[in-house]
Amino acid sequence: MHICMKMFGKANILSYHPIRARVRVEWKDGRAVLVYPKNLTRFERWLHKIIGGPLEIRRPLDDVGTYIWRLCDGKHSVEDICNKVWERFKEDVEPVKPRVTRFILILRNLNLVFFAEEIKKDA
Repeated sequence: MHICMKMFGKANILSYHPIRARVRVEWKDGRAVLVYPKNLTRFERWLHKIIGGPLEIRRPLDDVGTYIWRLCDGKHSVEDICNKVWERFKEDVEPVKPRVTRFILILRNLNLVFFAEEIKKDA
């Protein structure tokens, strides 16, 4: 959870409202696959010219991740999302709050979601 403390200080992350970033989403068997560009350093770009390979990352989500992704609409707080995930998946997601919060913070760290509260702070 150091990501939370580093980015938000002592703010209660459960009250934040995540919003999906504009990334390409492909669907496979009802699950989301997030597709976004790699953030390459200068050296990695040089190496890529020599070796090649994809310039995009394809991040497949499981059922829980896909459900959370859909709820990151700016209307639901992290706590709302935790409650909805618990209602749908029950014991499969225990402990729900740390798992959901950690997943959303990972998405935030990858710039795949941001928080409505960040926009208000910058305005």
